[in-house]
Amino acid sequence: MKINDMHGTDIMQGNHETKLSGAARETQPECSRESSVPGVSSAAFLVLICFSLLAFLLYANSLKNEFVFDDIPLIVKNYQLRQLANIPELLGLGTTGSYYRPLRIVSYAIDYHFFKLNPQGYHLSNILLHSITAWLVFLTLYSLSNNYTIALAASLLFIVHPIQTDSVTYLAGRRDILSSLFYLLGFYLFIRYRKKPTVLLLSAIFLSYALAVSSKEMAVTLPALCFVYDFMESYAALPKTKTGTHDHLLKKIVVCMLQLWNRRVFFYYNLLLGAAAFTYYKVAVMPPSLHPGYYGGTWATNFLTVSRIIMYYLKLMLFPITLNADYSYNAFPLTTYLLDFKAWASVLALCVIFWAGIKAFRYNRIITFSLAWFFITLLPVCHIIPHHELMAEHYLYLPSIGLFFLAGITLYTWCRQKHPYIFFLIAGLLMVIFSVRTVDRNRDWKNALTLWEKTVKTAPDCARALSNIGVEYYKIGEYDKAKESYIKSLILKPDFPDPYHNLGNMLADKKLFDLAIKCYQKAFSLCRPGDGKEILNSCGIACRSLGDLKNAKWLFFLALKCDPPYAEAHSNLGTVLLAEGNHDQALAELNKAVKIDPDVPEYHNNLGTVFRKTGLPAKAEQEFREAIRLNPDFMEAHNNLGNVLKDQGRYREAIDEFRRCIELKPDSAEVFTNLGIVFRKAEFTREAIDAFNQALELKPSLALPHLQLALMYLSSEKDNEKALFHLKKTLELDPSLPQADSIRTKIAELEGN
Repeated sequence: MKINDMHGTDIMQGNHETKLSGAARETQPECSRESSVPGVSSAAFLVLICFSLLAFLLYANSLKNEFVFDDIPLIVKNYQLRQLANIPELLGLGTTGSYYRPLRIVSYAIDYHFFKLNPQGYHLSNILLHSITAWLVFLTLYSLSNNYTIALAASLLFIVHPIQTDSVTYLAGRRDILSSLFYLLGFYLFIRYRKKPTVLLLSAIFLSYALAVSSKEMAVTLPALCFVYDFMESYAALPKTKTGTHDHLLKKIVVCMLQLWNRRVFFYYNLLLGAAAFTYYKVAVMPPSLHPGYYGGTWATNFLTVSRIIMYYLKLMLFPITLNADYSYNAFPLTTYLLDFKAWASVLALCVIFWAGIKAFRYNRIITFSLAWFFITLLPVCHIIPHHELMAEHYLYLPSIGLFFLAGITLYTWCRQKHPYIFFLIAGLLMVIFSVRTVDRNRDWKNALTLWEKTVKTAPDCARALSNIGVEYYKIGEYDKAKESYIKSLILKPDFPDPYHNLGNMLADKKLFDLAIKCYQKAFSLCRPGDGKEILNSCGIACRSLGDLKNAKWLFFLALKCDPPYAEAHSNLGTVLLAEGNHDQALAELNKAVKIDPDVPEYHNNLGTVFRKTGLPAKAEQEFREAIRLNPDFMEAHNNLGNVLKDQGRYREAIDEFRRCIELKPDSAEVFTNLGIVFRKAEFTREAIDAFNQALELKPSLALPHLQLALMYLSSEKDNEKALFHLKKTLELDPSLPQADSIRTKIAELEGN
C-alpha cells in the first residue's frame, strides 16, 4: 500500500517539489519521504489561521464557562500566579521546593497578568494552544506521509473530535495541550534532524522534550517514539535480496538496531538518560499521586482492567456519545476476578490489533507506526505503576493522533480505489457530527453545577461526582439534596474523606459545631499522609466558633505544616491570636496572608481589625477600603470602616457606611446599634433613638442599645422614667458590664428621687 499525494504542489515548502511517480515511487519508504521533509512557508501559516478560526467556532460557547473542579486550586486559589516575578519560583529556580507541571502553572501566571480571574481569557488561551497543536499535527503527519489530504483530514479530526473537550474546555486540561504541543514539536524536529543533523536542531529537540515533560509526565515517551520511527525508516533502507525477500527477520532487526544506536548514540543516550532520570524522579522522589496497590487487588486483575480501559478508549474514539468528566470511584467498574469474560475479550481484541500492526509492518509501515503512536504515548497511563486516576478522556489527547492518522490513511486508500470524492463526503460528514457533539459537550462544562449534574447522570455510582454535586446543591440552598448526595457518596465509598468534610461544613453552617468537628475528625482520619489541610482549617474554624482558641490555634498550625503558604490558615491563625490579645503575632500572620494572596477581601478586613485595635486608624481604614474595593458587598468591611470613621469623628462618612451595611443586611441588630451610636455622637437624637429601637426589635437580648437609650433619655430627653427602665434592662441582660457598678448607682439615685 503506497500513499502519495495526488493533488499536485507541496504547500509546506517555499519551492515546489516534483512528486515521484511510477516505479521510482514504488521504491520510496512508506513511513515517510525523507527527500521531502517539509519546511514551513506562508501557505502553512494560512493553514494555522484556518485551524484557529475553526477551533474558535467550535469552542466559542465555552468562553462564558466558569472555573470548575481543579481550576479552582490551580488558578483561582493559587497565589503564586499573581505576579510574573514569581515565574522563576514556579519553575523551581533558586528554591528548594518541588513543583508539579511547572510550565502549565507559568502559562496560567501569564494569563492572570492579562485577564486576572476572568475565565474567558484562559479559555481563549486554551483554544489558541489547541489550534497550534493541531497545526503541528498537520506538519508532523505531512512529514510522515507526504500526503496533504491525509495530513489535513487527520488534523481536522483532531481539532473537532469531542474527546478533546476534556483538555480544551476544561482549563486544567491545558497540561495535555502544552505537553502534546512540545511533544509534537520535538518529534517534528527529529524528522528534520534525521535528514540533516545540526547542533541547532538537536538542541531544539532536547528543549522541546524538557518543555513537554514539564507540562505533563506522559510526554516522557518521546524517545521511544523517535526510536520506533527511526528504526522503521532504517529497516526500510536495508538492502533486499535478489528475490525481493528480506534476510532472516531477527538478524535484520538486531543489525538495524545496532546500526541505529551507533549512528545516533549521543542523541539516544542523552535522551534516554533524561527520560530515565525523570521517570525515577516522578516515581521514587516526587510521585504525583500513586495508587495504593494494584487495581482489582492483584497484578493480573490490574492488567485485565487496563485491557478493558484501552478498549473503552477505542470505543470512545469511534462513538464519542457518552462522555464523562470523572471515571473515579466506581464510575468505571474494576475487574476483580480472573474469569471476567469482558476483560479476556478485551485482551483478545488487543492481541488481534497488535497482530495486525505487526503484519502491516511488512507491507505498509505507516499503518504500523500510527498504531505504535497510540500505544506508546498511552503507555504512561496504563498503570504499570498504578496511580490514583484510573482513566480520563484527556489521556487520549496525544495518543488520539495515531488513530486519526490511521483513520485518514484507511479512508483515503479505500476511497481512492472506489471514488476520490467519497473521501471528502465521508470525512466531511464525520467532522460535522463530531463538531456538533463538541459544541454540545462544551455546555456541560458551563459551571460546577452543570458539570456534576451531567457526570452523576452519566455515572450514577461515581462517589466523587456525588460528593461534588452535593456541594453545588448546598450553595443554591438545596440542603436536603446535598445531604442525600453526601450519604450516597459514602455508601458507595465509605473511606472517602470529602463527603465527611462537606457534611461537617453543612453542620458548621447550622451552628452545630460539635457534630461538625466529629465529621472533620473522621474525614481527616481517612486522608493520605500530608493531605487534609482544608479539613484541618475547617475544624479550626469550628473550634474557634466554640471559643476553644487553644485547639483552633493548634489546628491552624497543623494546616500550615501541611502547606506553609496556605493563606487562609495564616489569616485564621491571625484571628485567633488577635482574640488572645497577641497583637504582634496576629499582625505577622495576617501580613503573611495578605502577601500570599492580596486579592482576598477577608484577609484585608482581618488585618484592618488588628490595626484598629493597635491604635493605627489610618492603616485600618486603608485595609478596610481595600477589602471593599475587592468586594463592594462585603458587609463586615463596611461595618468596620464605619467604626474607624466614627472613632475619628468623621460621622457623616460613618453614617454612609452603616447605611450601606443595612442595605446589604437589613436584619443586623449590631449594625443598627452602631448607626445609633454615630447618630448620638452627631447629635441626631431622634434618628439615634429610632436606630436603637430598631436594633432591639431585631434582637431584644442586646444590652448595648438599652444602655445607649438610657444615656440619651438622661441627657437629651430628660426622661428619667424611660432612662430607669433601660438601665434596669441593661443590667438584667448583661450584669457583668464594666459599667455595672455605675449603672447600679444611677438606678439607686433615680429610684431615690
